Amino acid sequence: VLFRSVSSFLADSAAESAKNDETQMEGLRGVFEELAALGEALVVTEGLIELGKEALIASGNLATVTAAMGLMTGSSEGAAAALESLKELALSSPFAFPDLTAAAQKLTAFGVELDQLGPMLGAIADAAAATGKSFDTITQAMSRVALTGVVTQRQLVQLAVNWQELGDVMGVTAEEAKAALTKGVLDSTTALQVLHDTVESVYGGAAQTISQTITSQFAILKQQVDFTMEALGTGL
Repeated sequence: VLFRSVSSFLADSAAESAKNDETQMEGLRGVFEELAALGEALVVTEGLIELGKEALIASGNLATVTAAMGLMTGSSEGAAAALESLKELALSSPFAFPDLTAAAQKLTAFGVELDQLGPMLGAIADAAAATGKSFDTITQAMSRVALTGVVTQRQLVQLAVNWQELGDVMGVTAEEAKAALTKGVLDSTTALQVLHDTVESVYGGAAQTISQTITSQFAILKQQVDFTMEALGTGL
């Protein structure tokens, strides 16, 4: 009888211990699940914080450029509208928006009107895409003409066009075009327009064509993400 009692006691104790162990394990599983959920929440929160930082930086960069161009032109609204139009160019060419805005600031500093920026940068994009030269190199050539109204042989080399092509656009001979453009006979606005028209007559559509390549499509996709970040930052 005593043996059965002891055996029963031991069995009951073992069962109770197992029950307690199971309860403890359930408790531990609950704690682990809560910690896992907390970890996921922290990861999401950290991601949202980084997203917010990127958005604010993108928005701040655009605001800085807009303010600078607004000061140069005397029209913040006009500068903002011009930069919005450059976004369309960035999404249809292989060139990044920061390159376009840097070129826009440079052209604006040399006297190019806001309503001319889109067409001028479009021509620069076409020339750069067709010739393989840097966006900045082409911008430098255009900026020099905007400043002086004079076209030199060096600038033609940079733009990869020639006097005959300029003459065709002007409706004169190559010699007459050279005489007019190298001596500053035309005002800077007209000279720059001739150069723009010549570049587009030779390379028009090159940027759009290059933008269809796989590499350019990835760059454009990244650009779309950047614009989304900028829009989010503006709304914060």
